Amino acid sequence: METNELIKKWADKVIASNNAKYIYDFSASMNGEISDEVVQKLTEAIVKTYSSFYDSNEKNKYIYDFISDIDGVSFDYIIERFGDTIPIEFFINTAENFPNAPIDKISDIIIKRGNYSDIVQFIQKCENVPTDNLIAAFMEKPDNEYALFYMGKIECMSYFVNHNIGDINIFTDYIIKNGKDAEIFEFIKECNKLLNEEMINKLVDALMTADDDNSYVSDLRYSQDQHGKYAYILELADKKIGDIGKYFDIIINSHDAKNIIELARITKWDNLPIIFTSLVHAVEKFDNLDDINMMASVVDSCRDNSLKFMLLDKISNTLAQYDDQSKLSFSKHQLADSISYFIRTYNFLNDNIVNKLLELNQTMKIVEVGIYFCYCSNSSQLVNYIEKCAKAVVNSGNIEAMYNFLINSKGYAINILMDGIMSSKNVFYIDNAQKYLDENNISYNTSQQLAYDFMEFMLDEQNQDKTVGEATLEFNKSNGKKVKKLTKK
Repeated sequence: METNELIKKWADKVIASNNAKYIYDFSASMNGEISDEVVQKLTEAIVKTYSSFYDSNEKNKYIYDFISDIDGVSFDYIIERFGDTIPIEFFINTAENFPNAPIDKISDIIIKRGNYSDIVQFIQKCENVPTDNLIAAFMEKPDNEYALFYMGKIECMSYFVNHNIGDINIFTDYIIKNGKDAEIFEFIKECNKLLNEEMINKLVDALMTADDDNSYVSDLRYSQDQHGKYAYILELADKKIGDIGKYFDIIINSHDAKNIIELARITKWDNLPIIFTSLVHAVEKFDNLDDINMMASVVDSCRDNSLKFMLLDKISNTLAQYDDQSKLSFSKHQLADSISYFIRTYNFLNDNIVNKLLELNQTMKIVEVGIYFCYCSNSSQLVNYIEKCAKAVVNSGNIEAMYNFLINSKGYAINILMDGIMSSKNVFYIDNAQKYLDENNISYNTSQQLAYDFMEFMLDEQNQDKTVGEATLEFNKSNGKKVKKLTKK
């Protein structure tokens, strides 16, 4: 039997094995000694072993080694024989690994058979591809929203734009017509440096009317309190992408205080006093004390001190002008609590807000603010306010509040508070208050009050027949004090 016949028979057995390594080893050992006809049969056999499974790379390696090493292997034959059957990725890998591969023919296969992701991979991996034809085909391919292993179509467009592939205007128009809000947001964010202002504005308009897609929301900085479209707008504003004036209109029209507060938080550093001030005023219109105090915290962190002072003054007056009878969403206690929080947190007060607090007659909140004034570094300048608070607490008749205010007063308004405690005739609080004063070396003149009390005692009908001595003894016994001290200077 002739050598050629033996080689053919041997080749047939090798081909029948369907083993890529066996086929490659045989072909490599006989390289240059087998005919083109046998090479084609071996080529066909080894290509058929191609597998797309993730664990098949080692086996597929022999196919590419075969194409690279064996004489007589024809790309044209492979394309002609397998162009309609072998997985697209085989041709993409072939074009990537072999500079002499027929790019145009492989491109035609991918355009004909591949999905949009195949086209993107081909463009990404291979050089000198016919981009125009491929992008045109890409635009016509349907999006696969359920694809788990490759980028969405609009995400691919972001790649094209950032790599200067294709027409940005065509991509933008497609996204405006077809994108969901999250996809539009991602496109703006990823491509903003290459988008002009008109494009961004159109994309933002489209984002606000597009179908909802919350797939990105969990990654957003502002997603905890703001959701969906407004979270995207706040994120763009924070990244300084697009027109802040446009975002202002969108957020104001959301009629959501949390959105407005967050935009204010973003713009406070940007030297935009008009927008910042407008956002503050917008929140003041909401009947929500928590929102007003939250906006106050934003104002308090503003670097522009004159603007901060002006806006805190405006907020304080807003709190002071609340009409409790017409506002049904909160109680007097809630308003007093908000005023107390505002004064203590932002160290800001004026006559209006203090008078409002006193008007609400919420004793414990008045004590809270009064004690705060006593502990301020400039307490001596606040004596008038401290005394107003002390008088309001005494007028309430709440002996516990008077005592609490007294022992935390640091010596301010002592006479007012002690007069109230003494008037209560409550021996327990009188005794403890006096002990506090003694332990802290704080003086208090009790003579006047005791004198008034003794006169009232003497004028009582049942005591009028008693001598001064008898009345003094009984008064001392009932009050725990010595009347003889009344006359001491």
